[in-house]
Amino acid sequence: MASGPSSQSEGPSLTGDGASFSVIIPAHNEEAVIERCLRSIYSGAITDNNPEVIVAANGCTDQTVAKARAAAPNALILDIQQPSKAGAINQASSVASHFPRLIMDADIEASFDTLAATADVLRQGRALAASPLMKLNLAQSSRAVRSYYKVWLTLPYAANGLIGGGVYGLSQEGWGRVAPLPDIIGDDLYVRTRFAQSERANVSHTSDGHAIGVIMTPPTTLSELIKIEARRRMGKHEVDRHYPTLQSGNINRWRDLFGSLSKGANLLDLAIYIAVKLAAYARFKFNLIRGKREWARDASSRIA
Repeated sequence: MASGPSSQSEGPSLTGDGASFSVIIPAHNEEAVIERCLRSIYSGAITDNNPEVIVAANGCTDQTVAKARAAAPNALILDIQQPSKAGAINQASSVASHFPRLIMDADIEASFDTLAATADVLRQGRALAASPLMKLNLAQSSRAVRSYYKVWLTLPYAANGLIGGGVYGLSQEGWGRVAPLPDIIGDDLYVRTRFAQSERANVSHTSDGHAIGVIMTPPTTLSELIKIEARRRMGKHEVDRHYPTLQSGNINRWRDLFGSLSKGANLLDLAIYIAVKLAAYARFKFNLIRGKREWARDASSRIA
């Protein structure tokens, strides 16, 4: 059982067969970013002592599989015909050799040190589920998108116990609690709500104090951001309806929004944040009424 969250690891644990953790990357038509993702994982890794990497390409009609094989010859590349993120993760886990297991989105960048530090927190029993600190790359995002995230980053969901953000890891006990993942939109939300906050950890440093984190590139346009937020709403709806737990309630409260004003956001940022949330909610409700289960993805940030 986990003793509580921690922000540091004690360095990567390695074996003669490689780093003793597995990285699973579900990928659906990710030819623009899969090479970047894989390069980031091997950055800083010890030669001939890499983590087990499994790319679970699912329903791809582009060059994702070929590019993954070229970028990571030592990785296991699964070419799964059925498009399903949860199904791809489950299938990859069935052939994975190690625990902890880290699930990483294909459009995320995370170095070996970042993944190893997260895995060590799990291996040491200090958490059952963990995510590295998330860093946003807003360089190409519009002013409105930057305003939205200026508020979002101050809120409890992002600041306290976030599990997701493009990468989440599970110990063997943690994986046993959530596996097999159900076929829902919000796999990261589903995973987070299976664990109490005392069982989760955010990892921000290695044992020697080196700062780590994953790089997530948000949507660059307001329209894409609204589409992604509507998808998250649908994911939350599915979890709340079919898989409720004590952790399924809203983490962010309206009063937290006004607290963002004392943390660097201004009234315009706050107004944009609220407008995006309302627009996303309207889109979600419209899709729900039509019975449309929209698996929206952001195309604006998927640039090679």
